[in-house]
Amino acid sequence: MTFSKRTLLVHLSLVGIAALSTAWAQTLAGTWQGTIKLPGTPLAIGLTLVEGADVVTGTIDIPAQGIDDLPLTDVARSGNSLSFGLEGVPGAPVFDGTVAGTGSAARIAGTFTQRGQSFPFTLERGVVAAAP
Repeated sequence: MTFSKRTLLVHLSLVGIAALSTAWAQTLAGTWQGTIKLPGTPLAIGLTLVEGADVVTGTIDIPAQGIDDLPLTDVARSGNSLSFGLEGVPGAPVFDGTVAGTGSAARIAGTFTQRGQSFPFTLERGVVAAAP
């Protein structure tokens, strides 16, 4: 069987596109640190995210509140959007964010909502510092 140059070019293009789409898929797995911008003072938070085949799980640390490894609930990822809640925390807290950038320049930014109040949050790769 012989391939024409055009057929070969189409096959190589498809392989290249598949390779690029895999490279562009931003992995969320790992540690993230940042803040919720509350009135008066930012609240430091840290996330540890684990990605499986079709699921993202994780935990949150909030050192100033003595919270360590609290499981995330209802984690949902669709494209560059990420949302999750916090297990057993009153006021139905929800984080809704967007992932931007790749590698060490990756960021997650969005809105934290609890008890009807919303505040911006930002996260970047890293480990949250312990409470003083």
